[in-house]
Amino acid sequence: GFFQNASGADSCDACPLGWISSSSGSKVCEECATGRYSSNLSSTSCSLCSDKTDSDPGASTCSFCESDYYNENDGNTGSAICTDCKKVSIAMNADEEDACPRKTTIATINIQKGYWRSDAASLKIIPCLEGMDTCRGGKNTTTTYCVPHSQGPLCSVCEKGYFREETGCRSCGSSDVTQFVSTKSWVFIGIMLILMLVYSSFPIFRTDWFTNKVREFRDEYLQMKTKLKITIVSYQILTQL
Repeated sequence: GFFQNASGADSCDACPLGWISSSSGSKVCEECATGRYSSNLSSTSCSLCSDKTDSDPGASTCSFCESDYYNENDGNTGSAICTDCKKVSIAMNADEEDACPRKTTIATINIQKGYWRSDAASLKIIPCLEGMDTCRGGKNTTTTYCVPHSQGPLCSVCEKGYFREETGCRSCGSSDVTQFVSTKSWVFIGIMLILMLVYSSFPIFRTDWFTNKVREFRDEYLQMKTKLKITIVSYQILTQL
């Protein structure tokens, strides 16, 4: 457990943690190999890591887990507490090694694309809404498992300035949206112009009945537009609860 690297020295030095000397007269210490450790000074041998735990060369503890397991002793010093990754991988329909590669902790579980969890400490993994491409997954994520501009539970809420379309969030100022809104506006204007032309060209249509129908059409359009806005806002509020 000691070494002397200078000839003629009166004393020997103790091998540090993670290193050993197994014979007398050693000039250097040897580091413990992968999967082994030495937790005491002046050790003469390395200990084997217990089942499912692992270490790098020169380790003083077995501080992480083998693949297919995650460490519950997340962010703390000392020996790893390894838990089988089977339940986590089944929840994401993934291989255990893909979900929990070597050195995985609770925070670094590899969340698969199309799945979401509330934060890096949660073991409750939920599939995202079918047909949505807003859940990017990932590991060691401290902020979000969502693609840019998506947020909230299941990544189902759009950031301010974006709106929900079939597969994700799109900017309200994008050219496609502007073109869509412009097209809808021109269609409505065209319908109104046709109605005005018919009204002025055919006396039969200049009646209270026809005028009332036009007003009803306009009122129904405005009511439908208002209800749609209320529904969208309510949905976004509810999904953030």
